[in-house]
Amino acid sequence: MLDYIAISELLSHRLDDLINHFGLNLTYSHSQYRGCCPFHKGDNTTAFVILNNGTWRCFTRHCEEIYIGTAIGFVRACLSIGKTKVSIGETLDFIKHYLSHNLESVKVDVEEAEKRQFIQAWTGQDVRGTQLTKKQVRQELVIPATYYLNRGYSPHILNKFDVGLCVDQTKEMFNRVVVPIYDEREEYLLACTGRNPYEKCPKCDKYHNPDNNCPQIYSKQYAKWVHSTGCRTGQYLYNYWNAKEHIRDSGVAIITEGPGEVWRLEESGIFNSVSIFGTELSNEQILMLSKAGTLSLVVLTNNDKAGFEAAKRIQSKCSRLFRLYFPTISANDIGSLNIDEVTRDVRPFLDEICRLEQY
Repeated sequence: MLDYIAISELLSHRLDDLINHFGLNLTYSHSQYRGCCPFHKGDNTTAFVILNNGTWRCFTRHCEEIYIGTAIGFVRACLSIGKTKVSIGETLDFIKHYLSHNLESVKVDVEEAEKRQFIQAWTGQDVRGTQLTKKQVRQELVIPATYYLNRGYSPHILNKFDVGLCVDQTKEMFNRVVVPIYDEREEYLLACTGRNPYEKCPKCDKYHNPDNNCPQIYSKQYAKWVHSTGCRTGQYLYNYWNAKEHIRDSGVAIITEGPGEVWRLEESGIFNSVSIFGTELSNEQILMLSKAGTLSLVVLTNNDKAGFEAAKRIQSKCSRLFRLYFPTISANDIGSLNIDEVTRDVRPFLDEICRLEQY
């Protein structure tokens, strides 16, 4: 299987050579190259930027949307200068030849089957695993979910994200608060995760109705969170369907552990956040962030031991891919703050990062 992250890493180490190879007139300063966009032949000398990691953007016509704003997309765009957009296969053939023996460690194979696999991951094609439309999902849930209303979330935000209780006894999410995960066009349900509407029982350490006796055996019924059948959370970024345009416009993406932090940020007028469903950032999720045009990544994992360890892993994995920021918050997580606290403590920090990204 192609390792897109490893390929991008190798290309980023050869960025100077690539720029010279294609004869691009770019100026290097402060860990980035800037200049006129070489792809649409613009004349604005500040319109194009490419970082040391190969992530790039065209601020004028957003050429990164055509080719994808990663190191591999940069190569494809360079190969397409003055001609029809070259194929993924041609791009891979060039990369294999250009990097030569350096690719042996990632075992790149440009046979047709591998090309198809690459195209699917690269273009972010979604598998409509359930065939359910957003409208159908809403019809099957009681929205907004009382559980999250009681935790201080607004009816508006729960309606926006279709967060509701499943009351259909034939469904695997029966009696759970369902959090839908949509494709990037927000048309079809890809998967979902369900929160037990009860808190942990101090006697049996399970989540169940306190009016009932403690359950004697473990069952998914008593778990805090349950993912839908076939759901691999590492394949998705929660809220990507809403956040991708805001990430593209600002160059900044915010990652959180869970959907609740995304909702609180949205309530506070911050629209470029996504959730990774836990503490592990997968290669698929990194690819999605790159595709959206992420230049800077704000890591808002929880303020606890697991969150600190997650932040360290993300730093190790992404230090050459994005500019990384690790703000601290007073609460355990963003979802525990109210809107005024987010506006006071978090918003100024994010606004400053967005401002710097424009220079």
